[in-house]
Amino acid sequence: MKLKPDYTDAFVALGLFYHQVAVDQTGKVIKPDMQQKAIDTYEYILTNLAPTNKDVKKNLEEWHSQ
Repeated sequence: MKLKPDYTDAFVALGLFYHQVAVDQTGKVIKPDMQQKAIDTYEYILTNLAPTNKDVKKNLEEWHSQ
């Protein structure tokens, strides 16, 4: 699957999907590989697409602490 390289909304949705797959109902990470994909996707957004996106920054901080 290829995403348009500058389509921020698609990358945000992809990162959220990875995170949802990575955690159980209590928020505990059960699939660290998927959690890392979520983090990598959001870091890509901040580095390449939307460096000031507050929602992405907030989620990324939370995910790093899990």
